[in-house]
Amino acid sequence: SIMADLSLRLPFSLVSNYSNAEPKGVYSYGPVFRAEMTFFYLRQGSVSARIGKQQIRLESDQFLCVMPQVEHSFQSADMQRPFFYDAVIFDPDALQCGDTIFSEFYKSLKTRKSSISFVVSDASETGRTILGYLSELVSTLKTPTPGYENGCRAFIELILFKLVSLSQVPHAAPAEDQKLQPVISYIESNYMDKISVDTLARLCFMSNYHFIRYFYSVTRQTPVEYINSFRIKTACRLLREQTNTKIITIALSVGFNDVSNFNRTFKRATGLTPAEFRKQALKQEEENQQSIYYEESVANVPFYSFML
Repeated sequence: SIMADLSLRLPFSLVSNYSNAEPKGVYSYGPVFRAEMTFFYLRQGSVSARIGKQQIRLESDQFLCVMPQVEHSFQSADMQRPFFYDAVIFDPDALQCGDTIFSEFYKSLKTRKSSISFVVSDASETGRTILGYLSELVSTLKTPTPGYENGCRAFIELILFKLVSLSQVPHAAPAEDQKLQPVISYIESNYMDKISVDTLARLCFMSNYHFIRYFYSVTRQTPVEYINSFRIKTACRLLREQTNTKIITIALSVGFNDVSNFNRTFKRATGLTPAEFRKQALKQEEENQQSIYYEESVANVPFYSFML
């Protein structure tokens, strides 16, 4: 059944089990249908999220923004382990005060409703910035001090501002744009080879000039930028999965002939060098494998958490 909506006394509220309040975590959350916007921050665990009709996987320290009037639910990907989360729920309309910069951020997000259902992680500089703001927002809500409402509003504005810029980067071709589907499919099948704009333009029956303009109008990236983004995304997966494969081998396998260019492009996209990214991924995997549950008592109230 649909969870009852919250009656918010303030324009924002916090629902959380990342504390002693709910000692054993949860295995599911929702489904929920709210008039408010939700910042869902997965602190620990792994969940399968359904946002409208879209299925998304979230891991520890990842964040998802859910627009108003969109049904959503979260379920543990491993039913042997609960997950721990912070969910900031706020009414963006109540936060607006006339025609302000906040309303412009919100309008920008609403016009991109189909493209903001993506996971924000620390894999990019913008993602790390958003998670930092979100942590501050949650901390402010958990330990309110006089004037905390203004601080919460400021952090929400900063997060929305960053989301607007991040949502301009395509995470998939818009489903409603059928013209680019052959192009996207071709890129995903041939990213490891040299791909010319001429080849892509022919797939759309356009001249190179009109194709480049049209591609940019839809994706907000040039064809070359989009191809490189897909290559970097694939390289990230290979760096995590093929831990003994040399970085130059991975660079060549995703279509970069020059390892220096690969390193520059990778760091520009993720904020890390390939070697740093792999080291961080290995550390995270090691921590996940070593995670165990333990029970302890605080003020005679038992609670469960992860011990890293």
